This record gives sequence, C-alpha cells and structure tokens, in this order.
Amino acid sequence: MGHRTRPRRHLVLLALSSLLFGGLVGCGSGDEGEAGEADPGGGSPSYETVVLQDACDLLGDDEVTATIGPHGPGEQDYLYGGCWWPSTESPPDAVAWGLRVAFGIDEATFEDLADDPGEPVDDIANATYHELDSALWFTCVGAHCVVSAVIDPPEESRAAAESLAGLILERVGK
Repeated sequence: MGHRTRPRRHLVLLALSSLLFGGLVGCGSGDEGEAGEADPGGGSPSYETVVLQDACDLLGDDEVTATIGPHGPGEQDYLYGGCWWPSTESPPDAVAWGLRVAFGIDEATFEDLADDPGEPVDDIANATYHELDSALWFTCVGAHCVVSAVIDPPEESRAAAESLAGLILERVGK
C-alpha cells in the first residue's frame, strides 16, 4: 500500500462522517431504550445496534472531564466520524486539545484513516497506538474503533486512550 496524501484522506474522512453519522441528527428523540442493548442471548451488542447509538453517549461527562479536564459538549467529529469533546483549555496557537471516539469503522475506511496505525499495545487485543495522532486503534463491535486523547502533558495521552478503550469495550463489546 503506498503513501496516501492528506487531501484524499480529508475527503475520505468527510465522506465517512456523512455516511456513518449523517443519520444521527435525530438521535436521542425517543429510541434510547433500544440503542446499545445486548442481544437476547446475552452476547455483545451487534454492529447495527451500536451504530445507531450516538458516540457522544458512550462516555459520561465525568469520564471526559477526568481525561481532558474542562471541555465543551460532545459534537460530531469530522476526523474519525464519531464524537469530539473539545478542551476549553487549549492554547490558541496549538493543536486543539480534546478527545475523539469513533466505532464501527470498516476495513477499507480504516486503511484510509490509519496510514500508519502505530505500535502494538500489550494490554488490549488487536490494538495499536500512533503517537503522532495520539490515536489508539482497537477492535470493537466486530470493526475498527479509535480513541484519540490530545491532552497536556502529551505523555499522558496513551494511558488516557488505553483507559477509555477499556471502558468502551466493556460497554459495546469486542
């Protein structure tokens, strides 16, 4: 696989967010009872069930605050196609601090998004961490998932992403 240019990556990201989360505008309008429920056999939620759930509902406000500190409300993330919580303490001349979470990313999209998925993570099966993007890629709901915690100090980003990936895996399944 050759190197992909950033402009193509941005187009793919916009297309992904439109396809995966374009229908989420109506989320939270009466169907909360079914999103994220396990199947009757007691297994993990299916991919179809989890995609209907808004990624912003996967983590509680206290969990986001514990990870990135004071932050704005969760909103649609156009980078990975999930949820973005912006830190309210980002320096004006730096990369925006915050937290991104996305799930249910198919193989082809994963290959476009994760040009270099990074180094293996020992404590999470099939997980890699890419330091430059502060992105932890792992398998959940039978597809690719990502947690990116851009925080200060940056040395704590990986531990924060690993901790949140563990929470997400408990909630949506592998």
